[in-house]
Amino acid sequence: MIDKAIVGYIDILGYGELVEKLKDNIESIQGIEDILINETSEFKNKYLAVMLKNVPVSDVTELKNYWEKVFNIINVRFISDSILFTLPLNKIDFSYSNFSKENVISDCIYLYFMLIGNFCMEFIEQTGYVIRGGISIGAHYEKEINSLTTSLFVFSEAYLEAVKLEKKAENPRILIGYKLLLYFKTLGNDYLNKSFFKDIDGNSCFDFYSILNYINLPQNKLSEIQKNVTYNLNKHIDKLKELSKLIYFAKYHNRKVSKDELNFEDLAIDLKKFEKIL
Repeated sequence: MIDKAIVGYIDILGYGELVEKLKDNIESIQGIEDILINETSEFKNKYLAVMLKNVPVSDVTELKNYWEKVFNIINVRFISDSILFTLPLNKIDFSYSNFSKENVISDCIYLYFMLIGNFCMEFIEQTGYVIRGGISIGAHYEKEINSLTTSLFVFSEAYLEAVKLEKKAENPRILIGYKLLLYFKTLGNDYLNKSFFKDIDGNSCFDFYSILNYINLPQNKLSEIQKNVTYNLNKHIDKLKELSKLIYFAKYHNRKVSKDELNFEDLAIDLKKFEKIL
């Protein structure tokens, strides 16, 4: 059966350089593997703890089972420098208490974006390398084929659109497709829109720093991002293309840590000497 699915295509910028740097260091490679895989599981535990906080004991089991199903319906696949996040909407066939179908779909979509945000935050925090991507909605078919090797067959309108959005993004940001924005409106949940922002060119982007609402001591993550992105800015000071992309991300980071938002102004990235070069 062909699903209607939300598909996110996330690309790691500078991946070739990262491979060249770490190709002989198995411990560092496994450290990246840990970011990509284990951190997703850890985020699940943190998210469940938040969602079950202050819930009556009699309701904990049922609510936990509900959120487990929400987690399990989201597929995450890592393919070299690309990460594919898929949410098959047709397969959302469960509910909780008196939730409407729209409530359940909204919960699935919100958690889907939180997982993407968690991956982005963890990767940038640990490496200083930035990401770019696109997220779209459309027809989607995929199947694991077990022959001599396990392969994934994907035939997807949503995937193709997400790839196009990733290329259109140019800078380190994650664009949201127009059809997906229209779909959000049909669900009637305003909290979904709080995870997006309009960029200066009018494109809608995923605000992945929004996941900091679920993280204790977010300043620790922001401090590591400040340190590692600054390191990469200095490292690429003679490479204008790479430098411009890092500056773009640093400006986003600086907006988020400003007094008007997260209010960690001391964790802003100093861009003075880098902006003079461009």
